[in-house]
Amino acid sequence: MTLPNFVIIGVPKSGTTSLYNNLIKHPDVFLPHQKKEINFFNRYYHRGKQWYENHFQTLSGETAIGDGSCYLSVTSLWPDVPRRLVNDLPEAKLIYMVRHPIDRLESMWCEHVRDGDRIPEFNIAVREWRPLIDSSLYWQQINQFRRYFSDEQIAIIFFEDFLADPKTVLKHCFEFLGVNPTYNIPNADKNYNPRSKMLRDGAIWFALRRTKFGLAARRLPQPVKNVFRKFLRKKMDFAPIWEETTLKWTVDLIEKDARQFLKHAGRDESFWDLGTKMIVRKLELSKNKELKKMKQKMPFVSSFHGDIELLKYNQ
Repeated sequence: MTLPNFVIIGVPKSGTTSLYNNLIKHPDVFLPHQKKEINFFNRYYHRGKQWYENHFQTLSGETAIGDGSCYLSVTSLWPDVPRRLVNDLPEAKLIYMVRHPIDRLESMWCEHVRDGDRIPEFNIAVREWRPLIDSSLYWQQINQFRRYFSDEQIAIIFFEDFLADPKTVLKHCFEFLGVNPTYNIPNADKNYNPRSKMLRDGAIWFALRRTKFGLAARRLPQPVKNVFRKFLRKKMDFAPIWEETTLKWTVDLIEKDARQFLKHAGRDESFWDLGTKMIVRKLELSKNKELKKMKQKMPFVSSFHGDIELLKYNQ
């Protein structure tokens, strides 16, 4: 049975797609080309190991075999993931990629809007849909995996380091995975502004995406899907706008966890600005009249029907 020996467990919206796209270019690294996020250990565990193994049938001698399902670290939604991982992949190495916890939270909300999920206005979502914040509580989340995996099996990667020096970060990843660390990845230093590239569903695709046609379209090859997106999506014309009380409430929840995580990772607690300067900067940005505030008041509904009950998590 061919199964992964490393898993990118998260965090969503921390650069895991860019990391995946670079790792996959190494000749000794295998990651499924057709589907970055298999989501076996969270959404599809009931389908069994054979279904999971089928995603790794096109191996051609690679020694580092990986799975890029970054939502595995959202243990608020899927608390059984760490236990399932250790049961099925006890020797696996885990890559945990993180980002400034407030910036990441904002980006995750934008992603759900982009994907056509019906989600409340930003400040309501922050307070009422706890996985949005919980997935930024990195110390809390990583400790769910440290119960089963040694620290030597877990590599912590910072998005900020990747932006500043992607080649050094990739070298570290290759060393961790036991493949040639000197292999040069072309264009590894090419950075993108995720928000400027982010598109959201237009009215036509929003209406179609949950129909039989829309569900079938998800199984199309990526180049074909990109053509659909070109015509059926439009540029996002808004950004999260913080209310001062919500921002301060969020920082109070995150700050202690972030300090503990940074200490564990060998970083100074000032690595991420979670103080007054950050709060002032976010609030000033929120006053920008060019930003359009979402006023949608519909309850959050996930594209994945099996997650609907979990998304009501509000404790």
